[in-house]
Amino acid sequence: MLPSILSIIIGYLLGSIPTAYIVSRMRKGIDIRNIGSGNMGGANVIRQIGTHEGIFVAIIDVAIRSLLPVNLRRLYSLDLPCCLCLPGCLQARWR
Repeated sequence: MLPSILSIIIGYLLGSIPTAYIVSRMRKGIDIRNIGSGNMGGANVIRQIGTHEGIFVAIIDVAIRSLLPVNLRRLYSLDLPCCLCLPGCLQARWR
């Protein structure tokens, strides 16, 4: 039970990393939430910052929110459901 709860919390925390915000601040010094569509996603970063930065954001978002939790489950041979990426994805959806 405890590994399940910890994995949900870790997935939620990984999903709370605002990669688009961090990249836009580092590359152009702007707040991506205040320009374009206001969405902190790869598509808005592509349109407002640049193609390379937007693709980087999209890849990192997919890797952090879905691939990392599932692969950690496999790495540690935990008998947990394969939907560990759900908390991170949900958190990213409503931030």
